[in-house]
Order: sequence, then C-alpha cells, then structure tokens
Amino acid sequence: MAGRTDDGVHGADAFAQALVAELPRLVRLATRLVRDADQAEDCAQETIVGAWRRRDQLRDPAALSAWLRRSLVNRVIDRSRVHRDELDIDAIEADWKDDHYSVAPDRVLERAELNEYVADISLAQRSLSAGNYVRALHLLTKHRPQAGKTDLRGFEWRYLWHVSQGDEHLALTNCEVPVQAVAFSPGGD
Repeated sequence: MAGRTDDGVHGADAFAQALVAELPRLVRLATRLVRDADQAEDCAQETIVGAWRRRDQLRDPAALSAWLRRSLVNRVIDRSRVHRDELDIDAIEADWKDDHYSVAPDRVLERAELNEYVADISLAQRSLSAGNYVRALHLLTKHRPQAGKTDLRGFEWRYLWHVSQGDEHLALTNCEVPVQAVAFSPGGD
C-alpha cells in the first residue's frame, strides 16, 4: 500500500485497494456514531472520496486506518453541526435524564471507541477459541496504547494478549470452579 503515489499508477492502485478494504470498518464506525445506516454509508463513502483526493497528504501508509477514522469522525461532527437545528442536544439529554449519556461529539466518539474495543475483545476471544491466533493478535494490537489516546485495555486484554502469545501458564481452560479474579503483575510474574 502506498499513501503517496510517487510511483504512478501502481501506487494509486494500491492506495485505492487499501481504501476499499477500509470501507466496511468505516461504515461500522459511522453507524455507531450516527445510528442511521444511510447516513453512515454516506459519511463513510465521503470519507473515502476525501481520502482519495488528499492521498498525497498521508505521510505514513501504516497510519491509513487511523487517518481515515479521524477523518470520518470529523466528517460526522461537521455534519452534526450543519444539522444542529434538526437535533436539540439539550432536549435529548434532558429526555434521557441520565448524566452519563451525552450526544456531544467527543462523548459519542469515546462511546464508539469503547464499543469497538468491546467488540474486538469478543472477536479476539472467539478467534483464540477457534485457534486463529493471528486474527486475535491483530484485533488486540489495534488497542495498544497510542500517544494522546485513552488506554482502554483491562485485564481481559492482557489475558487474551498472553494467551495469543502462547503462554500456557495463563490459559484458564476447564476450570472446576468459576474464576473469581485474574491478576497480572506489572513484571508479568
């Protein structure tokens, strides 16, 4: 995959293929954010088109997924600002009568990231159960801490990470009694 298309058609083709591969993930994220399938698809497609137009601005091809997600979130936020008259945020929050619920864009993004984390943890666990360590490792790697981002990882991530590494000492299979707690020391002891 190439972010910059200095090498002509081949680079552009690789970038286009990478964008097509990212589209389903963008649609899922957009659906979580806007809760409307048609609007979600529109936002995701607009993000892909915008990325294609600005492909020369992508400095690190490995960051394509994060670049597209940030672009999508910005697009959703911009859309919500344009249609703010259609959506009375204060009224919605008052109707819910829940101080923790918010439709503010930054809170929506936090919830979407947490939902994605929970879904990926579940998929990673199923992948490990099926013996697909590569897929589990890929899903878990997505949630390694990044600068400026909240670390959502908990014991479940650490447990699955160790199992995906083939650490037999951490496998909790066929337990006679329910597991009450799992703890890991910072040193991995």
